[in-house]
Amino acid sequence: FKLWMGLGQHELLLRFLSVITGVLTIPLAYVTGRAWRDERVGSLAAFVTALSPFLIYYSQVARMYSLCAALSLLATYCLLKAIKRDGILCYLGFVLSSVTALYTFYYTACILAAALAYALLTRPRRWRALLTSVAVIAALYAPWLLYAVPPMLARVGHRTGFTLSGADALRFLA
Repeated sequence: FKLWMGLGQHELLLRFLSVITGVLTIPLAYVTGRAWRDERVGSLAAFVTALSPFLIYYSQVARMYSLCAALSLLATYCLLKAIKRDGILCYLGFVLSSVTALYTFYYTACILAAALAYALLTRPRRWRALLTSVAVIAALYAPWLLYAVPPMLARVGHRTGFTLSGADALRFLA
């Protein structure tokens, strides 16, 4: 599922999305740091982001990592704004950027879990809105899990000799 590959197979086109999202990560780091603490933290976050060897590298390759970083920062920014203002648009931004980040890279769930834990610890009275957001994210991400989990379980079973079907996984979780 590489939508940007529809633009063509030229190297510049393949790397263009990574470059754009890598550059956008810098101002996103700034506004997220500013939303979290103040302008000084935002400036420091942008500075560290701009000089990060990993982000520089992944902004040059045709992979999803710079997009993942940008979407994770956007989700965190929206979440920080949402718990401060309790605005529906901020929660909507959090949900949409979170779902997009999850569809981009599975392990974004770890970043989102940490951001949600921070939100719950600092603003426990917002638990209903946060739980609703998580439920909507889960509902929007469930179709992909239904599609992706069975082949992943089959690959793991093939490599390890331990087979687990999707039905077994559901029984285990229930």
